[in-house]
Amino acid sequence: MAYHERRFEALRAFEDEGLIRQLRVTDDHLSVRLGDASHLLILGADRLEIGMFDPKGDAQRIELGVRRAWEVFHPTRLSNPRMSFQWLIPVGLSYDEARLAALGPIFGQLGVVKAEDWSATLLGELGDPPATFFAEFGIVEAAEAPRRLARETGYFRGQSRETPPSLWPIDTLPPVAFFLDIGLSSAEALEPDPEEVIKLWQRTQGNAGELVSFLMGQVFKEERE
Repeated sequence: MAYHERRFEALRAFEDEGLIRQLRVTDDHLSVRLGDASHLLILGADRLEIGMFDPKGDAQRIELGVRRAWEVFHPTRLSNPRMSFQWLIPVGLSYDEARLAALGPIFGQLGVVKAEDWSATLLGELGDPPATFFAEFGIVEAAEAPRRLARETGYFRGQSRETPPSLWPIDTLPPVAFFLDIGLSSAEALEPDPEEVIKLWQRTQGNAGELVSFLMGQVFKEERE
């Protein structure tokens, strides 16, 4: 049976688990807030998207949603898994101090140029599991962070209409932070098994986290010496 015939069966499965906080159904997909606004699952005829927008979120809730969706739709093939992650790491400097401290390690000496703001992009590959990635990173202050996290600005702008800036109240965010947004396309060959999807998500997040740690170390190397 196709997506359109089974979508309401999936909703019943989520409801039986007590997962539905909010839902939206359109002709080509349904989106479900799982328990609260920070846990999202989107199902369509040819896609499954999951999102967790709180660093203290409940990954098991997302995993349960994936398993229930799998039980209903029984997909037989997985192709081109794509994942994205974001980091917002507090920096113990003022906004101007943090931007200035990071300029040298990233861009070197700029001569007569007086830089006031910056962001950087990085394209590359991660291994085991293999994936290509595109990342954007820089220094943000709390007032601009919600729009960055919601992808209303920056390289990834316009790619996520399910994540309004209101998910991240300004008073809950660090005053100044190192921000990184990364999108990855996996080259891993997967069996159509929800446990394999969950493992890939976890392993890829771990690899992306190592990249974040490396970049943080390079950007603020002089501050730590």
